[in-house]
Amino acid sequence: MSSSDSVSPDREPRVGLDPLVSREPILGTFVGAAALAFPLGALLGAAEAAKLIAQGHARYASDGLGAVALASASSAVIALVLSTPCALVARSLWGRAAPRVAAPSACAGLGAALGVAAFLASDLIGLSLIVPVALAATCCVVLVRELLGWWPLVTRAPLWSAIAAGVVLGTSVLAWRLPSGRAEGPAANGKPNVVLLSIDTLRADRLGCYGGPVETPSLDALARDGVLFEQSISQANITGPSHTSMLTGLYPAEHGVLANAQPIPHRTRTWVEELGAQGYETAGFVSGFTLVDAASGLAERFDHYDDHLLVWRWMPEVCTRLRLVKDVIRWLNVRNARPERPQRPDRPAGETIDAVEAWLTERAKVRRPYALFVHFYDPHVPYHPPAPFDRKYDAVWKDEPFVDWYALETAQRAAWVRDPTKLAHMLALHHGEISYADQQAGRLIELLRARGDFDDTLIVVTSDHGEELGEHQVFFDHGATLYDTELHVPLIVKWPKELGFPGGTRVASQVRTLDIAPTVYEAAGLQPSYTLSGASLTELVGPAAGTTPADRPAYSFSDLPGNMSSYDLDARAIALRQAGRKLIWNSELWLDCERVPERWQLFDLARDSAETRDLLAPERAPKSAAEDEHVGKMREALLYWIELSADQAGPRELSEEAREGLRSTGYF
Repeated sequence: MSSSDSVSPDREPRVGLDPLVSREPILGTFVGAAALAFPLGALLGAAEAAKLIAQGHARYASDGLGAVALASASSAVIALVLSTPCALVARSLWGRAAPRVAAPSACAGLGAALGVAAFLASDLIGLSLIVPVALAATCCVVLVRELLGWWPLVTRAPLWSAIAAGVVLGTSVLAWRLPSGRAEGPAANGKPNVVLLSIDTLRADRLGCYGGPVETPSLDALARDGVLFEQSISQANITGPSHTSMLTGLYPAEHGVLANAQPIPHRTRTWVEELGAQGYETAGFVSGFTLVDAASGLAERFDHYDDHLLVWRWMPEVCTRLRLVKDVIRWLNVRNARPERPQRPDRPAGETIDAVEAWLTERAKVRRPYALFVHFYDPHVPYHPPAPFDRKYDAVWKDEPFVDWYALETAQRAAWVRDPTKLAHMLALHHGEISYADQQAGRLIELLRARGDFDDTLIVVTSDHGEELGEHQVFFDHGATLYDTELHVPLIVKWPKELGFPGGTRVASQVRTLDIAPTVYEAAGLQPSYTLSGASLTELVGPAAGTTPADRPAYSFSDLPGNMSSYDLDARAIALRQAGRKLIWNSELWLDCERVPERWQLFDLARDSAETRDLLAPERAPKSAAEDEHVGKMREALLYWIELSADQAGPRELSEEAREGLRSTGYF
């Protein structure tokens, strides 16, 4: 061997070559980068999930653990994928000779992890930018390596093990502190179960048991086992305020929820949490976006609250807040049409009953009483019942595509309602949704029978409001009027068998949906911790039925906040329905570019059930003194509620002076 071929151990390496690059094989670079990126990505995902848990987005321990698992796995996979291009960049960079510097695999693994961290931390970095960000991070890591030579820090396994243990321990503690979904409190054996089923947007005059055109065998059968209230009036014409009145026994001006997406105030109590404090297991299963916890604030009132509106039923709700999942949902929602898109504004009643059945199965051996609130979004717009209900009332309609009424523009809606065939088709779809909801209500009743709970359960079936189906020139919508088309809802109550109430009873006197709460309290043998505005329905069917006033005054509220044509709407309407008459007050509002003045309307429901003849119109003003006095008392009573509901900042508890004033009018 010539002297020129020999290499001295003290000889400087060639300029631009990193000795560690020459020593680390290509395969070792890729494997080493993946081995470092994968666990670091998992730790970053776990940290993201732990942050969500700490912020209270995970409702139950199982949800928190599911979020940790999904976040860790998805972030680890992303980091693993990024490690390959990062390894190529790390090997291609030339570095100076140094005895204590990181290998290219370490630079690539850390660069991939930093790319994941940047993605999780910033909404500005989407999936399309994560690769260049990771490559840039790798370059920065190489630069830092050249400047600092911190490889000994990276190789300290005990340090990284301690960090990992800390993350796992912290996540476990946070998950442990979450509620398990079980009620706490003294045993309440011997108490009846309570089931409240609310079928959204259901008019009383649609059901077969009310003489309507829709086949509803399940609800008809329940009416034969229980009591049907012929004149039940809702306290609001939109979902949030109406359901809050059912759960509290208070009017909207009292409980403080005057509009949708307005969470129930913390100071407002419900019968759900008060029964829970007495040993009941409480659970809510809702089907529409208006009642999800983010919009209603109801979840904390229940031991278990199921408001999951994802097609991916296996994924906990908290996971939708993970950065990667949010991006995937957003991408799929843009490209897929309902109902295939993963995030929906509602779920079919069948899926809700599936969740109820799973919950009941879990507690099959638990004999503590339970209180269930079950909500169906069907038959709310868009009318899209599953087969065979989509053709049940319109066999001539062929294979035209589904029409989302809310997606139609004003001109398109006008064209639809002028076409008798299309108008009849929309009405048929609405009726199909009612029949489908009735079928699923039957499933719920059969679940109770199969468990042997039917006879020992207070079952209440009602709706939050009705729907305009062309009356008053409003089509397939609600929330704008206080006519009976939006306020007259079904109410069927089946009391526990031991009370001995005769089945098949019909009560003609007027009641309110806020009477549900005091009925629940009485059935459970509990005294509420607050003053109710409703009264128990038992008074109208029990032994004392003949000793109480038969017709209860019903106040109903409509709140229309928002903006229209650049004008603040801020409109409100309040109605009083009593003794066969209805008085409606409408505040002034902007309608397009015209200011509509304050207005009062009066209808004689016995002679004008369609509410088309306003008795306060100039040509129909009351003539007799008796009529004038009657209208004056009703107007005086409404003025109290107008004043009490003027402040939207929160709940208003009626003063004794206000209560006495309303009592003096005869309308409280």
